[in-house]
Amino acid sequence: MTLLTANVHVRMMRTKAETKRMIPRWLRWTLRGCIVSAALLATGLAVVFIMNPLAGQLFLAMLTSPLFMNTRPPPMFEHDVADSWGKWVESGQRLTAHLQTEFPPGTPAAALKSTLLKQGFEPFPECVRDGKIVVRLGDIHAPCRTSETANAHTYRWGNPVCVQTIHVNWQANGEGAITDVQASPGAACL
Repeated sequence: MTLLTANVHVRMMRTKAETKRMIPRWLRWTLRGCIVSAALLATGLAVVFIMNPLAGQLFLAMLTSPLFMNTRPPPMFEHDVADSWGKWVESGQRLTAHLQTEFPPGTPAAALKSTLLKQGFEPFPECVRDGKIVVRLGDIHAPCRTSETANAHTYRWGNPVCVQTIHVNWQANGEGAITDVQASPGAACL
């Protein structure tokens, strides 16, 4: 080994040692802990899938659903639904008062629809008049009633265990102006 090669080798070793010292010990241990935790989780999930595929699918859905689920109430109603769990009547009254203040009788129904859609509300699907088709209301299924679903929008949010909903229903006259608007909250839990 020549003097030049030995000198380069010493520099490389010194660089590795300096780099190792630059990363704090707590960070190295934290990274190792995260890698071990991820490996244990993956192994556990694989075992659950092998033993009971349905349970494995449910477990995986519970882990990944927060990434894809809406977890926040609609921005226009955030203050109205805060601390309202179990107080459905009071919450419904607050929501209805909010809507009636913002959209008093005579307001074009198109303005209400537009606002609800911008907030993330979804219209109810059309119903069949004979009532044979069912509409999904959160996790509850009910017979279709065209009078209730023609002017209705729903918003859903929650987590894998509980889902909350706000259902907005309004009536309009022949000119398309709102005559009445109501809101009702709800929830369904496993």
